[in-house]
Amino acid sequence: MPLPLTCGDCTMCCKLLAVPEIEKPALKWCKHCSNPGGCGIYDTKPKSCTEFECIWLKTQKTPTPLPLELRPDKSRVVLSCWDKDHTEFIYAYMEKADKFRLGAKSAMGQLLRETAKISAIMFVINGKPDRLSGPKEIAEKMFAQHQELQSQFTEGKRV
Repeated sequence: MPLPLTCGDCTMCCKLLAVPEIEKPALKWCKHCSNPGGCGIYDTKPKSCTEFECIWLKTQKTPTPLPLELRPDKSRVVLSCWDKDHTEFIYAYMEKADKFRLGAKSAMGQLLRETAKISAIMFVINGKPDRLSGPKEIAEKMFAQHQELQSQFTEGKRV
């Protein structure tokens, strides 16, 4: 029986990701999140929440969905694309990097090693970019675009 195309009980993005519209910092549970249960302001949630869809959820609509063990609440890692036009830029958000999550025998570690062969991965650990992995040309392009985006936020040009 296929899984429903919903987040289910997963609310890891509500903890790991920042939501500027409601001044929610990374690594803090959103005050509107109830687990289980999900978003307490679902009908009026911010645009960034409405538009966000992690890679695990996106793959559930494909012929080769990622397994349940890689859902963010199970793996403790939220994977997302830069945007729909830059699917070769992947962000891996986590509280900490350890062998349990990223080791050679873990499903997430195997997935990230395979992905890094064709895509750039920015590891965001404890809310801060930690390291970049992947093909040099793609990684350099992602780093440059990340730096530009950061400067736009710093200068108040993006919300």
